[in-house]
This record gives sequence, C-alpha cells and structure tokens, in this order.
Amino acid sequence: MLSTDEEGLSSNRIQGSSEIDLNDIQCSICCNILWKPIACQSCETPFCSKCIATWLNVNPNRCPMRCNKYIQRPCTRFITKQLAKLQVFCIHQPNGCHDIVSYEAVGKHEAQCDYQPKECSGCKLQLLKKEYIEHENSCSEVELTCDDCKTIYKRSDALTSHSDMICLKEQLRRSQEDNQQLKVKINENLQEYEYKLRKFREDCEERIALLTGMRTLWPRSLPKISQNAIWSTNAVTVAGGQGTGSSLSQLSSPFGVYVDEDQTLYVADWGNDRILEWKYGSTSGQVVAGGNGRGSRLDQLHHPTDVIVDKNTDSFIISDMNNRRVVRWFRQKDKSQEIILDNIDCTQLAMDNHGLLYVSNCQMNEVRCYQPGDTQGIVVAGGNGCGDDFNQLYFPTYLVVDGDQTVYVSDTFNHRVMKWVKGATEGIVVAGDRGKGNDWTQLSCPNGIVVDQLNRIYVADLDNHRIMRWSNGVIQLVGGNDDGMQPNQFDRPSGISFDRYGNLYVIDHGNQRVQRFDIVIN
Repeated sequence: MLSTDEEGLSSNRIQGSSEIDLNDIQCSICCNILWKPIACQSCETPFCSKCIATWLNVNPNRCPMRCNKYIQRPCTRFITKQLAKLQVFCIHQPNGCHDIVSYEAVGKHEAQCDYQPKECSGCKLQLLKKEYIEHENSCSEVELTCDDCKTIYKRSDALTSHSDMICLKEQLRRSQEDNQQLKVKINENLQEYEYKLRKFREDCEERIALLTGMRTLWPRSLPKISQNAIWSTNAVTVAGGQGTGSSLSQLSSPFGVYVDEDQTLYVADWGNDRILEWKYGSTSGQVVAGGNGRGSRLDQLHHPTDVIVDKNTDSFIISDMNNRRVVRWFRQKDKSQEIILDNIDCTQLAMDNHGLLYVSNCQMNEVRCYQPGDTQGIVVAGGNGCGDDFNQLYFPTYLVVDGDQTVYVSDTFNHRVMKWVKGATEGIVVAGDRGKGNDWTQLSCPNGIVVDQLNRIYVADLDNHRIMRWSNGVIQLVGGNDDGMQPNQFDRPSGISFDRYGNLYVIDHGNQRVQRFDIVIN
C-alpha cells in the first residue's frame, strides 16, 4: 500500500457521496475519482495529473479524447467545488486507521498517518509508523555510527566490532590522517606565500627598471588601422608552406599566432607539440618551447593551441590544450617552466594591459580572468552552460581584451562573435548570429578575432575560408575564393593578428602555413 499520489483515489474510499454524482468527477483515463486534476483546453475533459502525464509520454500533444492538440488548463470551478465536498477514508484503513478527512487534507494526513507502513532499515521487517521508532531502537540488525570514531557497525556486533579499544584506535588513526592533511595544506599555503613574495619582489624590480629607463615595456594595444585601409589580395607565406612535417621549415595544423613589435612570429605548432619563433624574413623557425616529444613533462607540450608573450616576465604563456593546463615558459635557460593553471580545457589566451590573464574554456563554455598567482579566476563571459542565449557560449575559442577590459570572444559553434563589457551578465552580438552560412551576414565556425582602435571586428571565418570585417557594414577583406593553396585562398583560417604597421597575418590551418597580407593603404 503506497499513497493516493501513486495509487489514485478509488470511489470506494468516498464516504456519504449520495449528494454528488461521482461520474462528474471521474478521470476519463483511470476511471477513479480525479486526483490533482487538470483539463484539456479544447474539450475541457478533466484528468488526474499522473494519468495525463503517463498518456502524453506515449502520445505527445494528443488529447485522450481525440480532440485538437492537447493544451493544459485548470479544471472548471464546478469540478473543483464538487471535489472539495468529498470526505475520504484514509488509504491506510486496512492497517487500522479509521480517520475520514476532507479531499484537500488527504495528502497531508497520509504523510503523517501512524498507520502507514515502514520498513526497518536493519531486519527489513514491515511495520506501522507508530511501531517503527520503538522497533528500530532495539533491532539488533540496525547499523549504528559512532559519533567519536565514525565507525559503522550493527547493534548486534557492538562488542566485537566496536569495543572501547577499537573505538580509541580508530580515533587515533583518523587523527593521524587529519594531521597529515593539515601538514599538506600548510605546505601548500607556504608555497603560495613564497610565490606571492617572489612575484612582489619581481614586480618591484620591474617598476624600478621601468622608472630608471633600464627596460622598455611594450604593452599590447589595439591595432591602429585607418578608416580606408586596403590590403593586398595575394599573401606572402612567412612561415611554413612546405607541407605537413616536423622540420624547422614546416608546420603541422598550426592554430594561434602572436606577432611581436619587430614582426617576429610565434606560432602554436599544434601537431608538432611545440612553439616556433620565426624571425622576419626567415625561411625556417626555431623551437622556443616544447619540441621534446609529446607528453606531460614540464619540458613537453601536447597539442598547444595558443601562445602569447608576457614582456613583463620575459616569458611565453601557452595553452597546452591536451595536457589541460596553461604553462609559462621562460626565455632564460636557468628558469624552469611553471604550470599557471591546471585541469582546465583551455583553448585560447589573452592578456590585458594590467597583466591579467584571460582563458577560454571550451568545455565549461566560459571565459575566466585570472590575477597573477590566482588559480580560480572569475567568469567574465558565459559560464551559464552550453547554449545560444546572450548569457551563454557554445565552444568559445579566440579572445581579444581591450583597454576597458571588455572581452570579445569567438562563440564558435553559435557562429557569432560576442562582446562582454566588464561586469556584464550578458554579451552583445557584434558579428554573426544569423545561423551557420556563407552569405555576407553569416559566419561558419568563427575562429581568430582582432578588434582595432575604431572597434571594428576582424574575424577568421573558418569554414568559409575568408577573413571578414564587421562594423556598420560587413566587408570581405581577403580569401573567400573557395578552399585552396593559392596566395588568395585559405584552407580553414584560424588565428589572425596584425603587426605594428597594419599588415595582416593569418594562420592558414589546413595549408600548414602563415600568410601575410601587406597593407597597401593605411
């Protein structure tokens, strides 16, 4: 015997129903008295909530009375008034309960009824609720938990499984475990404080160097591209282009690119598990990170997807995607690599002019901002599950952060680019969001993005093999000539960047090369 919610309300439980026609308040599915009734909007036929839910699981949107599409509505006031008049025998009457309650009070009464059946957790004997507590307090099969040592034991085994000596030994063991965990925590905190002290010392040294003119910092800023800028339609290959391979003149499925102030390129060579540096005019690169085989050691990478240069620490910050970490790789040979973030599905990176690190997480569908030394970060875009609402992202990848700490992010599988103002709970669409496609107002898996000083958005339109610019109108800058290997073609362009002169660099992912489109008019 369960409850009225599970078994329904049969007519033989109704007392003194002569003044009510029970046929008026019967469910058309189970033929019992209506329980928690709702009705069809079209035919106004009432049903038990449970009955109609079961029906609709098998017959979606269809009314059992075969009228129009089923749309739920409350029952008529007549039905509600008739039900309110009913006096109902308790469902536990066979167990000895003789209470008769109003229709509205049935659920509350059943939950509190002393005659409802309960099963002993130890011996599994079926009892009435009023007998249950007394029985459990004496049942030898019931399991008990000691408040002191947390040992779980049967009451019948108390002398053999939980003597005073056993209890004291278990307390001692747990105390030793707690002490060990506390030591680990203290050690972790000590390492964190030492790291913060080291960073503070480095920051002080950096400021002294800046004030004394001993070092010039080059902060990243938005490229200055004129209103009427034009680029060559044919590109020059500046890295790779020699087919897929692992020699220093080859690339393998490259992704991110970083262009330094002297036009040196740093390329995330995904398939070769390395970061390559290509000096201006060079025909081959040199390994500056990774290149020691695929793996998870500190001197190895596994499918890196992005790299940025941190001038303040003279290091590279790398999205080591398949190792699920972000690492710092120092240029100085005497400094060891550091894991900045761990257990993160990182795709792309950005750093603002305050030294804050931004990381897109393709599985959590969010972008987080991290202070130096922080491993938790704060969500600055997305973070509300996978979706296409304005507060959601679907596989975010490339990032741009401007001087106001506004975040621009490629919302790749939503085929749009979103702008998240600092502190905003929703983003603003600045490109795409018209479904996947190849007309002028559509994108297809956007990847690399750049924002210039006029807030125009440059987008690597991956599956359309083109670079687009979005502002008041949409302009195709380069590519868009189907996929191919010609100087005016791409095969899935991914990362993009500008150098200080306004030349456009594009990672031509499928062609294993980096293309430069020289600016003609700026």
